[in-house]
Amino acid sequence: MLTAVDADLENSIDSTPFALNAPNPALQQLRGAQPQLRISLTISYMKEHLDKPLRAAALAAVANMSLPHYFVVFKRCTGSTPIDYFIKLRMERARELLATTLCSVKEIAGVLGYDDPLYFSRVFKAVNQTTPTQYRATHRVEGLQRTAFGA
Repeated sequence: MLTAVDADLENSIDSTPFALNAPNPALQQLRGAQPQLRISLTISYMKEHLDKPLRAAALAAVANMSLPHYFVVFKRCTGSTPIDYFIKLRMERARELLATTLCSVKEIAGVLGYDDPLYFSRVFKAVNQTTPTQYRATHRVEGLQRTAFGA
């Protein structure tokens, strides 16, 4: 999908004698970078909303793409689906919290938007091949403090 700026750029480039037979690298870079930038915006959105359930349609809207096109571009840019990537981000944050806080697994599950701590533990184990409690025991950072989330 071309924006008005892209279309103007394409028209001005195509009207030059150089563009008749050779593809323009600058135009190709612009087209190639724009989807990556849009996907980066949705990844930032995901990181800001780890505690909320996300709908693929909302992510596609952030990227200003149709849902099917968003799925294709996201997979091409990241190598995974949006939901798998979102789960990966949540599990990265879970590992960080387990290693650096004394918060319970239930509290960490809640912080990451999981209403059911048992489901959170199952997802954590599927992604990390260890339970949250086992992970904490092997990755604990000295001098842990209890953190009040949302304060």
